[in-house]
Amino acid sequence: MCLFNFIHFVFNMTTFKKLNNIKNKTFLLLTYFFLCSCASEPADALVAHTVVELEHDKIYYTGSFSKAANQKFFHLYHHARVKPTWLVIKSGGGEANLAMDLGDFIQQYELKVRIDQVCFSSCAHYILTSGKTVYIKSDAFVGFHGSVNHLKTIHVPEHILNTYNEAQKKTMQNNFNSYLEYTKKRERYFFNRRDIDIQLLDMGHRPQYQKKYAEKNNIGWFYTEESFIKLGVKNLIFSESFFQPKMKVDKKLFKIDLTQ
Repeated sequence: MCLFNFIHFVFNMTTFKKLNNIKNKTFLLLTYFFLCSCASEPADALVAHTVVELEHDKIYYTGSFSKAANQKFFHLYHHARVKPTWLVIKSGGGEANLAMDLGDFIQQYELKVRIDQVCFSSCAHYILTSGKTVYIKSDAFVGFHGSVNHLKTIHVPEHILNTYNEAQKKTMQNNFNSYLEYTKKRERYFFNRRDIDIQLLDMGHRPQYQKKYAEKNNIGWFYTEESFIKLGVKNLIFSESFFQPKMKVDKKLFKIDLTQ
């Protein structure tokens, strides 16, 4: 619903209408699709300006993933007199490929990751799984909700598409489908390189969990420490001997324990 509301909004925005490249419009919609479907914080917090800052040996990345924020992160790292060894992240997610770009960089330069508050959606998918070591505060809101892998296509409502001619409609839908095909392929390669079971991203969509997922205010799931290990995520260190994300009134996660 969030995506549809956004589409209805942006198709009436002057700035959006001035984008004469249909690919740019498609990417804008896709980016917001991930922000909406992956939100673990209020939407206003997710779409606010992302802050990336260097402090001593740490780079702080706060907010949703964006190309500009990633570029600043890369610039800060490469131009630092003393190379940072930590990424401290607080993010509700964002577009998958932007998150994978950052995840690949983290893995390449063997950065450690610290999560104190929030790492949801593409943050959990691609950043948590990339750090040399990932230190997690035991009540941090770390969760999954499903990736592009379980989507067959992205449909834009007809009453929205009808504001465009047939050629533009076809182009936009083709762009969505091409995006999904490319991202699914990249995602599989991403997890194969890390020797992590890609089911990590979509486990909560299995039939045995549908009733839990359907419960009011559930927006995804979290794993027990043992379940992470079983799926190949062996780089996590929790601040306490247990992991129990601190829930919010309107945003909750259900637990998946693969040892039961």
